[in-house]
Amino acid sequence: MKSFTFIVAIATLVVSFSACERISQITQPATPQVEDKSDEITIGVVLPLTGHLAAAGELMKQGFDLALGEINNGQLGNPQFKFIIEDDASTPEGAVAAFNKLIHEDGVSVIIGPASSSATEAAFPIAGENQIVAISPTAGKRGLGAISHFVFRIPLATDVVVAKGIPVTYAKLGYQRVATMYDETDGFSTDRDKALQEAFTAKGVEVLTTEPFRSGDTDFSAQLTRIQALNPDAIFVSALPPEKPLILVQADELGISAPFIVSSLTNVEVAAAGAAAEGAITFIDWLPTDDTPGNQAFVK
Repeated sequence: MKSFTFIVAIATLVVSFSACERISQITQPATPQVEDKSDEITIGVVLPLTGHLAAAGELMKQGFDLALGEINNGQLGNPQFKFIIEDDASTPEGAVAAFNKLIHEDGVSVIIGPASSSATEAAFPIAGENQIVAISPTAGKRGLGAISHFVFRIPLATDVVVAKGIPVTYAKLGYQRVATMYDETDGFSTDRDKALQEAFTAKGVEVLTTEPFRSGDTDFSAQLTRIQALNPDAIFVSALPPEKPLILVQADELGISAPFIVSSLTNVEVAAAGAAAEGAITFIDWLPTDDTPGNQAFVK
């Protein structure tokens, strides 16, 4: 079964911290006893299980549950690992509350999460101040790893991904005039749009318009109509999961034929957009060394 990329990070973390835990020697009991939980290692997990990003958070939770089963039933033996999963309600404030609970009430030594860049930016300083290791499996905004020596994130930063994606799409599509749309309330989306603007300037690509929207918006007709009137060669969208399919569907309904380059477009979002996602392009982190079925064949 294929595991998500962040599962690898979980396994790496728990193995590393198991080496740091002080585990007492256990002798074989003469008679059966209740399971000893003293050598159980507890790790905090912060996910958006309610609110705007709940659908994505639930998929991530399934991945964490899968990882925990693989780790505890694998070759590590004792100690066993336990996740305390906290909901950040898809908000920075919720992430701060979750970090404070895990650190000050549950006494964890490591936290995995949050998911969004905005929540991560708000919560990471708390981990740093308390010397608790925290790692986000998905936050891509620039500068998050510099908040503290105790915090990390798995994805490449927006500028790194954009710097790799723009030359490829520029060579393939030959765009000279583009438009962008971005979520002005989301840290990742605003940072990615900024990285795009920098890359376009370096390439000599003209940005006809930059159209902002907000998390939770469902009607993008005004932005798309303005973009359509300018007839760009390509349209770049920086958004969170709920908005991406809606933008593609509404653009298709308006008859916009310019190619869309959308941030981190997943198979779930493609399915939600249906036929409107046909031809859409995305920049996304990828591991060419992954030995899952089909990956090495694709590399070759």
